[in-house]
Amino acid sequence: MKWAVVLALIAVTPCLAGQQEATCFTSGKALLLQHQFSSADTQLRECVARDPNDNASWELLGLTLASEGDIKEGGEALERALNAVPGNREFRINLAVFLAKNNWIDAAGQVLQPLLGSDSDANVDRLIGYIRLQQRQEREAIIWFERALQLDPESIETLYRLGFAYHSMGDLQKATGLYRRALELDPNQFFARLQLGKILLLEGDYSDAERELVRAAQVRPGYPSTWRYLSETQLFLGDPQAALISARTAVERGSRDPRNHYQLGRVLTQLGENQAARAELEIMRKLRASQRGTSPEAAEN
Repeated sequence: MKWAVVLALIAVTPCLAGQQEATCFTSGKALLLQHQFSSADTQLRECVARDPNDNASWELLGLTLASEGDIKEGGEALERALNAVPGNREFRINLAVFLAKNNWIDAAGQVLQPLLGSDSDANVDRLIGYIRLQQRQEREAIIWFERALQLDPESIETLYRLGFAYHSMGDLQKATGLYRRALELDPNQFFARLQLGKILLLEGDYSDAERELVRAAQVRPGYPSTWRYLSETQLFLGDPQAALISARTAVERGSRDPRNHYQLGRVLTQLGENQAARAELEIMRKLRASQRGTSPEAAEN
């Protein structure tokens, strides 16, 4: 999932001393917006070296470092900016997004706490909804996502996340409707198509499930579980050879997930290849034993 930082709202703050510093910040911001992260990093380090109190540049440097994968230093820069200007709404939202992206969910919620009583903001409402969803508070998550959707009715991200919240609650009808709305706006919204395919599979609508999962695999061919669900669907449709190809693809692209080996073992059993099936099920057993208490793949939300 893509996360939107409120970069466009960051203004040059009074701590920037003079035109030279403002030009430095503007140049760094332009480079970041162009995804020229290495150049932006160099430029923004120059900005904060000139003026260690240039909080706007510290903020941009944090976002740049996070984009480059430097989680530790990126987080430190974002925290430094917010600690210097705790009333800056954009700094607070960006730090919360950073924390949520890196699975520090409770910390993200604490950072957002001062904004809970403020005027509605689709970005904030959606982020709180995501945090509540990760905390397994699905009913409250739905409230926040509904608020965000009222403010921004064509937000693909909100439509998907609200659909996922209803999906988690077992309301498949509402989830299906929201996934379809998201796909009307963006046919390449991968997770909405994957989840829609999973619902159709669960409901026994195998032909439509196959169609949705094939399209999901075309959008993100490297995502292993899409191939596993597709293999299940093809097995139900009575096409074990197609199911075998999909199951093997799932294993190739997700060899550490025991569920992929289990599905391949199922297909091989169906085809009468019992020795090969037993080998896959043994791999599954060993992986489950080694991964007990952990998730074999990232959550599909």
